[in-house]
Amino acid sequence: RPVTVRLNENVRRMDIRNGRLRAIETDKNQLAADAAIVCLGPWSAQVLKPLGIDAHIYPVRGYSVTLPRGDHTPVVSVTNLASRIVFSLLGGRVRIAGFADFLGYDTSRDDERRARMLEIAERIAPAAADYRAAKAEPWGGFRPVTPTSRPYVGPTRIRGLYLNTGHGVLGWTLACATGQDVANAVDTDYG
Repeated sequence: RPVTVRLNENVRRMDIRNGRLRAIETDKNQLAADAAIVCLGPWSAQVLKPLGIDAHIYPVRGYSVTLPRGDHTPVVSVTNLASRIVFSLLGGRVRIAGFADFLGYDTSRDDERRARMLEIAERIAPAAADYRAAKAEPWGGFRPVTPTSRPYVGPTRIRGLYLNTGHGVLGWTLACATGQDVANAVDTDYG
């Protein structure tokens, strides 16, 4: 069956009748739908709440900086649990990531938090990265965290509505595998 991916559209509401998904209204269209998968990260709860699904997904702010390798960059991912920092080799560069700030959707302290993370990283692993490099790639983003730290994956009580969200700090690690699980569930129900 064909699948349509629509980018740069905001979901306004989902049309549910008799316990079944019928359509999705966006800021640009109304789309008839047999099935939909909610995978909106920390914004999933906002879309699900009007449907009576209280997903308990919270935005937790995390940070990273990607830098050139240092003289002794680890070749495997290394986590310093005490500092809440991880070092990962990515395509010849090192990514330093960490922290979990419960700030709602606030991004105002990003520069301060990234600077603090880099201070700690340089103190605990001074040769892991070129901390003085002019070409640093900073990032700050919202991790969708559930109270149990387990993602919501699979069908909901609304026929045709599925979830693949709430992966927290393991989003990139888990989301593709759980996406396959949800796709299989949709295929079983509608294929």
